[in-house]
Order: sequence, then C-alpha cells, then structure tokens
Amino acid sequence: MRKVIKWLVASVLILTGGTVIISCSSNHDDPEQVISFNKLPVAAQNFVAKNYPNAKVVSVVKDSEHSGSEYELLLSDGTKIEFSNNGDWTDINAPMGQSIPDEIAPTAIVSYIESNYPSIGINEIAKESWGYEIELINGLDLRFSATGTFIGIDY
Repeated sequence: MRKVIKWLVASVLILTGGTVIISCSSNHDDPEQVISFNKLPVAAQNFVAKNYPNAKVVSVVKDSEHSGSEYELLLSDGTKIEFSNNGDWTDINAPMGQSIPDEIAPTAIVSYIESNYPSIGINEIAKESWGYEIELINGLDLRFSATGTFIGIDY
C-alpha cells in the first residue's frame, strides 16, 4: 500500500508541475530507502540512459525487503521501472495510453504484436519466471514464453 501511495503522490506532483520533496526517516527497520540515481547498479543506469535519454529521474527507491535488493525508478514522463539487484529490468510500466520503447521487448514478441495487433503498443512488460507478461495499450494482457513464443491471452 505504501508503494501505491508513493507512486500516486509522485505522479500527481509530476502532472501538476509541483516540486518533489523527499523526506527520509531514520527508521532502520524500513526496508525501503530513497537513493540517488548513481547508486543504482551500472546496468540499470545504462538501461535508462539508452532507452529513456530525454526523461529525468524523479525518484529511485531501494527495497531490501526481499533477498538482495530491488529498485523502483520513476521517470519524469511517468514511466515506472523495476530493477533486480543486478540492474536487470523486471517490470516496465509506461503511463496510461503510452508505449514502452520497442527495443526493450524481445524481437519475437514485438513481431507477434505488430502482426496481430497492428498499431497497438505495449503499455507494460514484466519478466516472470515462466516468460513475459505484456499489457497492450488497449488493456489486453498477453503471455509469452521466455523465448518470445505466444502462450495465450490472460483473462
């Protein structure tokens, strides 16, 4: 619930042009910690620079609740990206009605979507243990294997 509230507040501030003020508590039991962009793993920094060169980083949260650390990043265009402890992306969610860059999804998935859902972009992509879960801009949820083979529609 705290994550939802944080993202909601950050999104409202972006949309209203407000100033972002971040307060860090001294509670050492809190597994979430706001960090600077340069504290992200290098792979994550490179991913953002390559795929979102014009976006500014609004916030980066390090979550140490699970084994290892995970990172949640919010960009000025409203895109939310989650990274694993080694800097690989695990979930990317573009703002409603917008697409993630095509270069992010595996080529087989992009080709399938272009053939079967022309001019409908990917709004969200998540890496799962079994493959990829995709949400298109129109709200349709698709599942693909780790190799990019279409599995089915997620109802």
